[in-house]
Amino acid sequence: MSCKRALRVAVVQMPTDATNPGENLARAERHVRNAVGQGATLVVLPEYFGCGYSYDLAARETCEPLDGPTGNFLDRMARGCGIWIAGSLYESQRSACFNTFVLSGPNGERFVHHKRVPMLGESFFFERGTDPLVVDTPLGRIALVVCQESIEAPLLREVAAARPDLVLVGYSAPGAGKKLARLIGGPPRDILRRACTRWARTCGAPVAAASVCGTWRSTILARPLMLSLPFYGQSGIYDAQGNALSTLEDEEGIAVASIDCGSSAPADPPPSPEERWVVPLPNLLVGLMNIVSRVGGYSYTAWREAARS
Repeated sequence: MSCKRALRVAVVQMPTDATNPGENLARAERHVRNAVGQGATLVVLPEYFGCGYSYDLAARETCEPLDGPTGNFLDRMARGCGIWIAGSLYESQRSACFNTFVLSGPNGERFVHHKRVPMLGESFFFERGTDPLVVDTPLGRIALVVCQESIEAPLLREVAAARPDLVLVGYSAPGAGKKLARLIGGPPRDILRRACTRWARTCGAPVAAASVCGTWRSTILARPLMLSLPFYGQSGIYDAQGNALSTLEDEEGIAVASIDCGSSAPADPPPSPEERWVVPLPNLLVGLMNIVSRVGGYSYTAWREAARS
């Protein structure tokens, strides 16, 4: 189902606290209601807006069913405000855990996508999804993209071939920080903005991306080491040619814009089969990502097997 209509879209940029999910949901609700007051009929929330982003192994115990507090929050806001709303949660599903992007509608509709590519330490907490990124909804063909997926060139190529009408992206991406960037070579400061622009131009569809802002503070696994790094921010709404319609830097708030929802002729070709990244990354960082993801995958598998026994 393809949509050809104007939509008033809002993206929420907010800090999160992994130790206080109740406050995270209350903060999100304030922003959603503000967006609705400005005429938004579709609101996008950041990745893990409810549970917060953490590398502490204790966070494994915070995964929740789809009908848990965060999923119910999305459904309640969609029905109560008469809007479509999207956001990511840490989902427990039978004997597995996923990073699940949920799109809820005003009449009880619900569409989900399970993140396929964990980034760095995320592999300790959830497994790779296998479902498509593009879902058919009453709004049209919507691509649901979660953070790391937006810089994976093969996924951009896959989604572009599906001709989505709109791309929604949820981010919770801490930056490298100055010291860490000097050590391993951090990604470019404007990586999220560049990724969204390329997705819009390659898919021929508007992009609405919501990100976490503020400072990420988390212990690393079960050790006393504490990381304190800035989140990227850079939430924004882009038209199908990649032009920024409304953006935020690193401040908390909402960006609102009217978009023409519907697939257009792409301005750029899809990535070549040889391309790995939508935005180039330093080789040392890529090597670190591969190692940590592999170790995390082993740890996650052992944890889930122990839980089943």
